[in-house]
Amino acid sequence: MELSYNKNIKIEAFDSLNTLSKDLVNLLKPGNIALSGGSTYLKLLKEWSTLNLDLDGITFFPVDERVVDFNSEDSNWGNTTRNFLSKFSILPTNHFIDPKEYQVRLSNISMDLVFLGVGDDGHTASLFSTDVVFAHPYKKVISTISPKEPKNRISLTGNYLVESNNIIIILFGDGKKDIVNKVLNNIELPITTLLKRVKNGTIYIHKPLIGDIHE
Repeated sequence: MELSYNKNIKIEAFDSLNTLSKDLVNLLKPGNIALSGGSTYLKLLKEWSTLNLDLDGITFFPVDERVVDFNSEDSNWGNTTRNFLSKFSILPTNHFIDPKEYQVRLSNISMDLVFLGVGDDGHTASLFSTDVVFAHPYKKVISTISPKEPKNRISLTGNYLVESNNIIIILFGDGKKDIVNKVLNNIELPITTLLKRVKNGTIYIHKPLIGDIHE
């Protein structure tokens, strides 16, 4: 099944995060991979941490980060390191909370694979409004303000994200059924604004959120 407003994006249903995590392992190949924060990906990373993965040649980067101390439970990259990277003795990318420093780190770097989530309000990465998604065509990283604490964030830009070779979006969890309907029906949100320009991607939707779906 394809997304109606972008045929470059496939839609697939999954039974459980456990089974999906094992299916997605096949995508973890040498290259640059950007990981999102949030509850869905924290669960996914914990699933991956129990597997015998070959991560040689992969460099991981954060999609977005909260401007907090690395050791804070609110730190996306801190949680990624503690729950995933450290299990495989991978030294993480520096903890970037300054968009200018992260921009320099990403010089001449493109993403082979990006994992994105979607908030209950339709935001993705730390892009909280439709007008900010593609507002910075010459930047890879920007500062943003979240409606929730901690408010100060940094985020990869929509322009940079859509240049990725492959984008994976996972829709999972209580309260996401309304967002699933809006995503599938192209209701104006940050995530749908982004999806219109994605060159290659897959949306994985938890079956209870959509009922029957034919792949």
